[in-house]
Amino acid sequence: MRKTLLFGAAVMFLVACGGKSIKEFTPTEQDKQTAITVVNDTKGLQALKTNAKDSSALGAFAKIQSGANSLIGSAQAAKALTLDSVQSAIDETCITQSGGTVTYNNCSDGGQTINGTISIVGDVYSINLTIGFASGGYSGDVTYAGSITATDSLVNGHLSFDYDYSSVTYSVDVTYSNLVLDAGCLLGPLGGSLEVDSSTKVSGYGGLGSTSLTFRADYGPACGGVKMFGG
Repeated sequence: MRKTLLFGAAVMFLVACGGKSIKEFTPTEQDKQTAITVVNDTKGLQALKTNAKDSSALGAFAKIQSGANSLIGSAQAAKALTLDSVQSAIDETCITQSGGTVTYNNCSDGGQTINGTISIVGDVYSINLTIGFASGGYSGDVTYAGSITATDSLVNGHLSFDYDYSSVTYSVDVTYSNLVLDAGCLLGPLGGSLEVDSSTKVSGYGGLGSTSLTFRADYGPACGGVKMFGG
């Protein structure tokens, strides 16, 4: 079942949030847990080593995308376009694997088409995928790109999720700066930072223009130690 694309309304909400002025804030327990979930979902990319030729591999990146959008204060946009419906609907004969590279070649469920690659080299996971969609006379695409190092003790790298829909472009960038992990600490990393940056550009809609927002969590040195910033 395909989700309704309400992307225009979501972006109008984002633009209304204002410009970029990052300040420290007191995180709620949900804020803390969401940030930890994003890190754990990224660490979970290690599972692709044993099963990368599967449409559920896209789901691993979709989880990161959804969590990042929640952190940036744009859960509405996360709901507007995800890969949940694609995972169970595409014909996996369009997916091929050669070495550590999985290729999606015009994989489609009738309304969304996936092209690109997911590559695994050692502990480095790279993605370069474009998902084109068409619904109700509207069309656009979302691109997943970036490269992540993920081990049991370290997450480092960058991912980007770029949307292009009608007169709206929306980008979310997730940067992992040497997040130090320890199995003995369930309250988050022991060091490093997680940053999520978003930018929205709108032409039309009454000249709403553009805006940008940032979320950052700095971790450590003690287990559970975290400072969060946003704006």
